[in-house]
Amino acid sequence: MKDFLTLQMRPGTPLKAAEIYHKFRSFFSRTVEKRGVDGILGDLRRFGTYYTAFSLGQEKQPAL
Repeated sequence: MKDFLTLQMRPGTPLKAAEIYHKFRSFFSRTVEKRGVDGILGDLRRFGTYYTAFSLGQEKQPAL
């Protein structure tokens, strides 16, 4: 979630673990009107897939 929010919000300073919940609520409130719940959940799923592939070494494109 921290990495997702960092990519979406581009904060000037790294997010702290204690801020994640409040930052996500803020991000969700601002974004839901434009993207809808399905859009936000779709992005979370897509980025989660990327994160899993990279962190578990399952990326199909070794150059990445």
